[in-house]
Amino acid sequence: MKKYQYLLIPAIFLVAFVVFTILVKTVDVDYLALGNYKIGFKSFNYETQSKILDMARQSPMKKLSDVLLYVSIGSCLIYVVIGIYQLIKTKSLFKVNYRLYMLALTYVSIAVIYFIFEILKINYSPDLTDGLKASYPSSHVFIGATLICVNIYAAMEMLNMNEENKWLRTVGYIAGLVICVALIVSRTLSAKHWATDIIASVILTGFIVSLFIVLYNKFFVTKKEDVEEVE
Repeated sequence: MKKYQYLLIPAIFLVAFVVFTILVKTVDVDYLALGNYKIGFKSFNYETQSKILDMARQSPMKKLSDVLLYVSIGSCLIYVVIGIYQLIKTKSLFKVNYRLYMLALTYVSIAVIYFIFEILKINYSPDLTDGLKASYPSSHVFIGATLICVNIYAAMEMLNMNEENKWLRTVGYIAGLVICVALIVSRTLSAKHWATDIIASVILTGFIVSLFIVLYNKFFVTKKEDVEEVE
C-alpha cells in the first residue's frame, strides 16, 4: 500500500465527490416550485439561492465568470502552440516535451468528465430562462479552475526556477489562486447554479488537480540538470 500513498489525496477528493453526489440525489429531494424536476438538498439550495438572486440581478458576475473561463481556456492555447512548434521543428512526436502530453491527457479527461455530466444530468440549473440545462457540477468552475491550476503548476515546474527567481513561482501561484477564487465567487453570484453544484465542482477540481500534481511529481518532475528550453 505504501507504494501508492501518493494517490491518497486524489482518492480522498474522488471519494468525497462520489459521496457528495449520492447525498445530492438522496437527501431532502423534492420537486421545485417552478420546473418539473427534483432537486437534492432543496432547503439548503433554496435558502442560498434566494440570497444570491438579490445580488445577481444587479451584478455583472455572469459576464465575469464567462471572461475567467475564457482566460482559463486561453491558457491552454499557449501549450498547444508550444507543442505544435516543437513538433514542426523536430518533425517527431517523441521529441516534443513529454510534459505537454500529460497536459493534453488532462485536457481530454476534463472534456470527458464534462460530457459525462451533460448526459447524466444530476441537477438542472435554477435559471430556467433557456429551458432545462444540466448544472451539476458547475462546468464553469470545474473547467476554469482546473485548467488554471494545472496550467500554472506546469508552467512553474517547466520553467524550473532557481533560488534567485523563485519569487516568480509564488507570484504565479497567487495569481492562479486569485483567478480560481474569483471564478468560484462570480459563478456562485451569477445565480446560474445551485450551491451544491458549486461545491461539487470545487471537490471535483480538487481531485483532478491533486491527481495531476502527484502524477507530475512522480513521473515528470523537472531536475535542475535536465532543463529543457523551448527555442
